[in-house]
Parts: sequence; structure tokens; C-alpha cells
Amino acid sequence: MSYNVLVPGTGSAPVWVSVVLHGIFPLAAALDWLVIGDREPQLWRHLWVVLPYPLTWLAVTLYRGVTDGWVPYGFLLPQRGTASILLHVTGLLCLLVAAGIVVWAASRTRGAWRPVRVTADDESSSPTR
Repeated sequence: MSYNVLVPGTGSAPVWVSVVLHGIFPLAAALDWLVIGDREPQLWRHLWVVLPYPLTWLAVTLYRGVTDGWVPYGFLLPQRGTASILLHVTGLLCLLVAAGIVVWAASRTRGAWRPVRVTADDESSSPTR
């Protein structure tokens, strides 16, 4: 669970937005990933792909925090100090990579339901009507 779900109403967005964005969507994605077995195993050497978007978001957010004073989470406020921001950001990035590791490991599971895949070879071997 995320900060905004555990402490709703702490941001500038309505509470329902925080609950949907930080609670319902991640839960739905995790359930889809674990239950539906329609994916190829992720290659461990591609784990880095979990970082570019959050790092870009973080850079833009911190820049905006310095230029106009607004950030979406209180722990990113510039007045909290560089050490506090660095500690929070490091912790969040470690959690993100840990979540990526869980997803990469889960990609090796079959899933509770595995849909039948139809390939071009299957179609070519079936009799024509």
C-alpha cells in the first residue's frame, strides 16, 4: 500500500483519486499478472526498464518543487532538506526495484489461468472449410 492510501486526503487530489491510483489500479495489475498466465518470462537483464519513468518523474517533480514550491507528496518538499529528500527517494527507488524483482519472478509462474494461444502454425495445420 502506498502513502496516499494509508494516509488518504494528504495530497491536493480528492481522496477517491488517491485510492484508485495508489490502491485499486496496482491491486488489479498485480492480480492480472499473477492470475493470467499469458506472458513470456521477463529477462533479468531488462530489469532496468522499471527505472527511467520514475526517475524522469522524480526529476521533473523536484525541479517543479524548487521552481514553484508544489510537489505531490509532502516528503518531497524542498524545505524538508536535501538529506530527507535523498533518503526518501533512495527508499522509494529501492522499493520500486524490489517490486520489479517480484514482477520479474512472477513472470516465471504459470498463473492460475492460462489462455490457449493460437499460432500461425496451428492455423495452417487446421483443415480449410
